[in-house]
Amino acid sequence: ISRDSTAQGFISTINTRNDKDYNPIPIVVRDVVFEDSYFYGAGYVGGVFGELSSYKTVNITNVKFDGVIESKIAGGSWQAAGGLVGHSASTLTLDSCVNMARVSGKAAAGLVGGTSAALIIMNSANLGEVVGGGDGAAGLVVSAILDYSSSITNSYNAGTVNSTAGAAGLILSARGASMNISNSYNIGDVVGSGLAGGLVGENETTLSFFQNYNTGDVRATG
Repeated sequence: ISRDSTAQGFISTINTRNDKDYNPIPIVVRDVVFEDSYFYGAGYVGGVFGELSSYKTVNITNVKFDGVIESKIAGGSWQAAGGLVGHSASTLTLDSCVNMARVSGKAAAGLVGGTSAALIIMNSANLGEVVGGGDGAAGLVVSAILDYSSSITNSYNAGTVNSTAGAAGLILSARGASMNISNSYNIGDVVGSGLAGGLVGENETTLSFFQNYNTGDVRATG
């Protein structure tokens, strides 16, 4: 699927839906395999969701994606590509998910391009190549920002990560209320311009580490 003017994914965008009592209805995606898929867009692009807008709770479980994910910059605004989700403004949980696709964009990550809400990644992996432009690249998630707590547990990156800006094996920029990373690792090579990290590129939050490691080659150029 290719569209030059909007967010793109198996589901391009989704907004809040309420039940009869006006309570937000959680979104659940589980037990799905995507093969030989291609998504391209000028906005946020992801294999499952291009953009999650202010939804209360989204759970993605046991989903595998293979193919190609591409996002381009349009009109000078910030865009992102992720193997499963381009950008999330929802409380997002990924459990037992795998991306095998090549992901590229101004900001690109193997699982989630960026978040502006809580993010939980567990038992998940990126195996695909990640290529980022001026907003960087990461094996799992480019950025976790705003006043929310996030975590990465029992997860890893094995794909190469390359960017003309910063690059990291797991998360490029941790800027939320707190970030916990445990029992996770990177074995993919990481190349960034000016900033490169085996696990985390830059941290501006309360960061907790437990039993994590990197064996990938990490290089900062420029």
